[in-house]
Amino acid sequence: MLIVNSGKCGDNLTWTYDENQKLLDIDGSGPMLFDSIPWEEWKDEVETVFLHECSFICAGAFRGFKKLRDVTVFEELVDYYKKDINAQYEK
Repeated sequence: MLIVNSGKCGDNLTWTYDENQKLLDIDGSGPMLFDSIPWEEWKDEVETVFLHECSFICAGAFRGFKKLRDVTVFEELVDYYKKDINAQYEK
């Protein structure tokens, strides 16, 4: 059974979490905008994150995600965001 959770995380960004694949997909473009981390409920499960054209990642968006092992971002954003994401989930 496919279990998917989803929502908006910016004006032009949506997120989808596939519980079977342990995959968080953030699709669309522009900055993340939210008051609380919408996928925090699954922070003990998420293993993979795909970031499409997200131009800004909110502070702490992946903090405490101890099983997060793979983050894929558009090539133009790799250097900047991998450093930021690594700093967040290694704490």
